[in-house]
Amino acid sequence: NGSDGITNLNSIGLNYRDEWGKKITSYGSYSYANRNNETISNSVQQNNYENDLILNTQNGASNMVADNHKFTWNLEYKIDTLNYLKISPTFSYNQSKIKASTSGVLQSNGTQSSSISRNEDSKSYNPTVGVNLLFNHRFKKNGRNFSLALSTNYSDNSQNQDITTQNTSASYQHQLQDVTNENVNYNANLSYLEPLNSTVSLELNYIHNQTNYYNKRTTSDVDILGSVAPNELLSNHYDYSFITDRIGLNYRVNKK
Repeated sequence: NGSDGITNLNSIGLNYRDEWGKKITSYGSYSYANRNNETISNSVQQNNYENDLILNTQNGASNMVADNHKFTWNLEYKIDTLNYLKISPTFSYNQSKIKASTSGVLQSNGTQSSSISRNEDSKSYNPTVGVNLLFNHRFKKNGRNFSLALSTNYSDNSQNQDITTQNTSASYQHQLQDVTNENVNYNANLSYLEPLNSTVSLELNYIHNQTNYYNKRTTSDVDILGSVAPNELLSNHYDYSFITDRIGLNYRVNKK
């Protein structure tokens, strides 16, 4: 057996940083990558039994093209000597297209059967968007501090597939699949630090986290004449969420 593949990769990246006045600092980056992969594979498997010889030959070819975009940014605002604010948005987008085919021949007991499987046009998309916010306030009393961190993120992983399988036993299957997996996350983290003396302090914190999920798979069967019919047994739809709240109290001792 053997396989062969060629991959072409192209990428570019940009970085930026600047001071917008005495209080604001802005910096971020953007990157793009493109990948093109072509693969050819073949295999021959022979199994010897007492009364039978089974020979299985497989040949395959695939082509995959992927594009990846990634953007991150940070904005820091030093409001004054006691207050600080940072905002960090992020964005990424990945998409890929795959075409693949596999053919096989099975020989056993003097008979021969062949099969063909084709993935005509498989596509996937994965956009992700998020933003983080951090606010920190130092009180005039040494060691007393309050901070608030907020974040929200959205991601979507979607796929479309067109798969056909056929063999010499007159078995024919052609299916279309649309898969969507979305989730949205919200997170809040509050922290208050109170010094009791020069070495001991108490920290009170509260964390709230919520994630919403939306998962859907739609499968359709296509007959040899091209008629499309929904396949309810291979389709599903889930919509659910998880919420957690946590309160904590920390006792800290800091000595040399």
